[in-house]
Formats: sequence, structure tokens, C-alpha cells
Amino acid sequence: MLKRLTNTQQGLVLALTGYSAFAVSDSCVKWLTDFYSIYQIIAIDTLLAGLMLLAFSGRLGGLASLKDSANTKLHILRIVLNFAVNILMVYCLSFLPLVTIYTAVFTKPFLAVLIAMPLYGEKVGLHRWISIIIGFAGIILAFQPWQNGIGLDFLLPFGLTFLIALLFVLSRSLKNASILATGFYPIFGAFVLTLPLAVADYAPVALWHWAVLGLSAMGVAAGITCVSMAFRKADAGLVSPMMYSEMIWALVLGYFIFSETPGMWMLVGAAIIIGGGIYLIESERRKV
Repeated sequence: MLKRLTNTQQGLVLALTGYSAFAVSDSCVKWLTDFYSIYQIIAIDTLLAGLMLLAFSGRLGGLASLKDSANTKLHILRIVLNFAVNILMVYCLSFLPLVTIYTAVFTKPFLAVLIAMPLYGEKVGLHRWISIIIGFAGIILAFQPWQNGIGLDFLLPFGLTFLIALLFVLSRSLKNASILATGFYPIFGAFVLTLPLAVADYAPVALWHWAVLGLSAMGVAAGITCVSMAFRKADAGLVSPMMYSEMIWALVLGYFIFSETPGMWMLVGAAIIIGGGIYLIESERRKV
């Protein structure tokens, strides 16, 4: 079906599918936190997702592409970072609404720009500074720290977002890595690091909960694969805004599954952040 579309159209469809898959996975994990420890959920989720990637390895670069000595150090660093991202993400999902988490995560493009400055010596021009200011103004409105204080519900999502942004920026340094290697190493590495913690806090898994775990893992595997392929098919400036479709899923799934109703200022702040992100993406696209 995708073959009938242009590369740009394929990229947009893949990106929308991938980000939707991530949102479904996050919702599954959030639901599972009522029954199992953070570590057990991560261990099972990453194991199943890693196995799914291996099952489709032939379409993702082949098993031989996992022998990637040129990127060994980067893969190790990304494994450690993804382990931390998983811990923080699942912990945040255990007590924060989906909309709150995604509002913070949507600042990833702005943090990525700031991180790239010392790592790659990139300059932050006028348009980038404008977008960063817009983005963080949205954050202030959304979280209103002067009224709600600066607690874990404020700090943890931004610690999570910083690590995601760093993981994203470091991916630019991978040299000719296949989609399989790019996705498999951080996922399966997180499983290996989490396994001892999961074993120490293991609880028997109800039979039908395995279906939810499988759906979550499928979302992770599909999300990484589809988004990676999308960026290879179409211009990043067109693909990147698809990330904001996760807010629609957060509103729908948050309301119907978790009875979450975000406040007005959270939605206003999220809208401002999304606007700043689109402005940044568009200004970057015009520079190319």
C-alpha cells in the first residue's frame, strides 16, 4: 500500500504511525504500573520489543548489521541513557497524567538545540532563540511553578526530557548504523541492566496482562522502526511535527482509560510549546 505513495507521503504515514504506537505503548505501561513494579514492566517490555525487532531483522538491515564496531562506544552510551530514560518514563507514568508528561517531552527540540551547542559547536541563531523562548514560556504557563511549586511533578518530566534530547542528539553521531542496530542496542541493553532489579521485585504476571505487555512492546518496536524509516524517507522538517500527534492520543486515552482531565493552563502551555516547536522545525527547514 505504501509503495503507491511518494517518499514524502510514506514518511508522513510512517511518522504518524510510529508516534501513535509510542503513545499506545505509554498508555499500556501506565495501566500496568497499578499491578507491577517499574523494573518488571521495563524488563518484560524491552525483552519483548527486542525480540520483535530481531524477528523483523531482515527488513531492518539484517542480523549482520548488529556487528557495528564503528559505533560501539556510542551504542554503550545510548544503552545507559535509554536505561535511565525507561526508569524515569515509567516512574512518571505511574503518577502523572499523560498530557503532563507529553507537554514536558515536547520541549525536546529546544533542549536538543542547547545540547548540540557544546557537543557539536552549533550556533544558536535568532530563530532558534525565539523558538526556545516560546517553548519555555509555554512550559512556565503549563506548570505554573509560582503556584504549584517546584516538586517532582515538575523536575522529573524535565529530567526525562533532557535525557531523551541527549539520546536524540547523540544518534546524529552514529555512522551508517542500520535501523536494527539503532533500535536494538538501547532496547535490549536496557533489558539487561533492568533484569537484576526486576528479578528482585518480581510478581507473577496474570495471563491476560501478557496481552497488554505484548501490545506495549509492539508499540515500542513499531515506534522506533516507523519513526526511523520516516526520517529516511522524508524531510525531517515535515516528519518532526508528527511528534505532536501524541497530544491527541494523550487527551483521548487519558480521558477514556485513566479519567484524566487536564487543566486549561496545561493545554494552553502545550499549545504554545507545539507552536514554538513547529516554528523551530520550519525555520530549520528553510535554512537547508
